[in-house]
Amino acid sequence: MSRYYFYKYSYERERELCFCVAVFFFFITERIYLNTIYYRRI
Repeated sequence: MSRYYFYKYSYERERELCFCVAVFFFFITERIYLNTIYYRRI
């Protein structure tokens, strides 16, 4: 029973970590995209 909870907990943590990484990459790519547009405008 404890092993089941451990797997469930690790799976949810892994999914949460993937979500955080996805949001982090989204912000980085958005910042780079806005910077390229800003530099092209000058």
